[in-house]
Amino acid sequence: MHRFNGFTDQFSTIKGGRLTRGLRDAFLRISGAEGVKWRAEYHGFRQETQSQEYGTEVALAEHLTGLISVADYRAGGGNDSGIADKDEQGFWARLDYSF
Repeated sequence: MHRFNGFTDQFSTIKGGRLTRGLRDAFLRISGAEGVKWRAEYHGFRQETQSQEYGTEVALAEHLTGLISVADYRAGGGNDSGIADKDEQGFWARLDYSF
C-alpha cells in the first residue's frame, strides 16, 4: 500500500494518472524502531519535463499491532495543470490480528 509517490496517491492511475509530462518525486524518509516502528516522509512533486510544481506531502506512520497513517498533500500555488491541483488530507488505520 502506498509504496511510491506518497500516501495520498495523487498520481496513481486510480485517480486518473494523467502524467504525460512525467513526475519527479524528491523525497526524504526517516524511520526508526525505538519500541514502536515508525516512519516520516516528505515528498516534493514536480513535472519531469517543464519543472512545474505539483505540490508537497508530509506523511507520518506508526506500526503498532496495526498501522496508523496520516498524510497531508498541499498543491503548489502555481499548479494550474489540472493534475493533483487540490489539497488533500488522509487518515488510515489498520488493525492486524491472528487466530
